[in-house]
Amino acid sequence: MVTLKRSDLPEFDEVVTDRIIGDDEAKKTVICALRKDKSVFFVVAKEENLTQRDIIKYTSLASGKGWQINSGRPIHADLSLIAQLNVANRKTDGQSNDNQPEPSEVTAMFHYICKNAVEQKASDIFIEHRPEAEGDNLIKMRINGLVETIQSIPSSMAGALVAVSYNAIADDSSKVADHSSFVRTAILNAAINIETEDLTARLRAVYMPAFKNGSDLILRVLPEESSGKPPSLEELGYTGKQSEIINRMAAKTSGVLIFSGIAGSGKSTTIRSLLDSLQRRYSGKRIAMIEDPIEYKNEGINQIPLADIRTKDRDTKQAWAEAVKGLVRANVDIMALGEVRDDVTAGEMVDYILTGHQVLTTLHAPSAIGNVQRLERLGISRDIIAGPDFVSGFVYQRLLPRLCQDCSTPINSESNIGNSLHNRLSKILDFSEAKLRLRHEEGCDHCRKGYTGRVVAAETMLLDNTMREFIKEGKDSKAFNHWRSHGLRGGILGHGTTALEHAQHLMEKGIVSPIDVEAAFGYIDMQNIESDDVIDQAELP
Repeated sequence: MVTLKRSDLPEFDEVVTDRIIGDDEAKKTVICALRKDKSVFFVVAKEENLTQRDIIKYTSLASGKGWQINSGRPIHADLSLIAQLNVANRKTDGQSNDNQPEPSEVTAMFHYICKNAVEQKASDIFIEHRPEAEGDNLIKMRINGLVETIQSIPSSMAGALVAVSYNAIADDSSKVADHSSFVRTAILNAAINIETEDLTARLRAVYMPAFKNGSDLILRVLPEESSGKPPSLEELGYTGKQSEIINRMAAKTSGVLIFSGIAGSGKSTTIRSLLDSLQRRYSGKRIAMIEDPIEYKNEGINQIPLADIRTKDRDTKQAWAEAVKGLVRANVDIMALGEVRDDVTAGEMVDYILTGHQVLTTLHAPSAIGNVQRLERLGISRDIIAGPDFVSGFVYQRLLPRLCQDCSTPINSESNIGNSLHNRLSKILDFSEAKLRLRHEEGCDHCRKGYTGRVVAAETMLLDNTMREFIKEGKDSKAFNHWRSHGLRGGILGHGTTALEHAQHLMEKGIVSPIDVEAAFGYIDMQNIESDDVIDQAELP
């Protein structure tokens, strides 16, 4: 059994790793020596980390201090516990140092955290360095869309993880030109590649200053998936009607198909799925994708890393524009952009589309119709947006935690879910027909804390001539209502159906929890309230 907490260890008087192991810094990343009275015992990551030759050497060092090595088997613990013990209690010949971890310890800890994140299928890692906080600093991860505190570490280790990850682990070509070294007060971005014997992963890193001389490191985890077919749209959670609409959008030979949502909503994964389908369907077409960084390998698609174009004299904004301009001359049939981030890139994209080409890209937007204002903010006029050949379609998606079907519990009209939620649900469904379920927070052998992954809730918007005219006139609400009328006429789960309605459908089938639907979309009955309705204050929770 692997020991994870300091409280699970036998009692000890002090950590004596430095005095027993000496200058072998590599050993100190996987071994901790603890003394109780005059007996020294070891905590190790793996049993093979402590060889017979080590025992002979350490016995000699211990005897010189009047100690003896415990003959029992070493205790197994994870690397984070070993690092915590060695860093927080480091001493050299009885004289305290500044408790700063060795670079090898920091690298080992960073790799351990990333490996743990990949194994837990986390989408993000958050390392919070708070030098003036009482107690340890925290490492958190986003798993199934929810942020969890995974472990606590000494402040000195947290600070070292933030700085060393940028200075020594991150890819130099991905760093901002004038920030080759970590600066706490700057907002920095970098790409990190990890390739070890037991881990291959890509990470997208953002460094942010925090209160009272602190800093935050946010890591988007992008595990390598170089082999195997990506999930289909239906496997991601799109309905059959939605998949049909998206394929109709993608079949257009010119125009932009935009996948939108908040950060971390799975937009890149959806584009990857669609590109794989297009590559197989149209094998005679040349497809290229510009990314910063490349998140997944797509067989048969020319993937262009922005890091190869960015130089000291060409910043990220200029690099995006240069890459798009280059593809215009590269005889590409379909271009995919990881994201349209600025007006310069947007301008180059417009020129590409208006020459009769097809583009797939992503935007951060609050809804499908919300893409119109986002494009306008990027400097694209409504005359162009409303043009018959400019927009192929808008797709908006959110990710919801998928309930474990083995341990989630049914909800009925008598369930204790609180009066407020019960009242809101009763406005939109019949409890006797819906198969509502709640998460079992402890989980079971088939899940993690009641969840088995995430599922898409989406809306797909094809523009017709009426919608284009409304958009051109700046009447986005009327365009939205016209689109909604299709859903109200029977297009449920297809054209005219909102992402909230899709989420409600998943909820009524017991795939997602009503609590998680409200966490993603707000109160579940809000879509049924017209703008000119008067809400009785007594009904408010």
